[in-house]
Amino acid sequence: MSILNVIVQIKLKSTLKNFVLISFFALIFLACEDPNVGSEDAPKKELISKRSWQLDKYTTTSGNTISDGQLNSAAKMLYGLAFTFSANGSVQGLDKVSKNIINKGVWTIEEDDTTLDIDIDGFEGEFEIVRINNTSMVLKAKTENHLIGVGPEVQLVFSEYKL
Repeated sequence: MSILNVIVQIKLKSTLKNFVLISFFALIFLACEDPNVGSEDAPKKELISKRSWQLDKYTTTSGNTISDGQLNSAAKMLYGLAFTFSANGSVQGLDKVSKNIINKGVWTIEEDDTTLDIDIDGFEGEFEIVRINNTSMVLKAKTENHLIGVGPEVQLVFSEYKL
């Protein structure tokens, strides 16, 4: 066997390995479905009530994270809860560790379909629905919220929580 044949076989094997690797990663990438596809058409009430939500952070309306030092204790307590908004208008705050119900209340979406009215101990008020899809929800306080203690220019950023 000539040196040229050996070189060609080595290059061919290397090319085949690269093709297999690239094909494998392309298959994985294409097989991953975006969980938010179609959520832009779903009713907001359905998006809110089909999953549980956990508070990830507080931000300003420009998207800057508000540090925990600027929050009062009631606002910090919300980090430890998962919220379930039932289609019948009830809402529960469950402890994320024990899964026990800490508090209960009610919620509605106002007729304008952009305002979420929540009445649960420690988390109440009218909130503008800034963004919602299958995996995240951003609410903006519409008025001064003394429970949070950071004024009306605060956004609450939630993510889906698997109970």
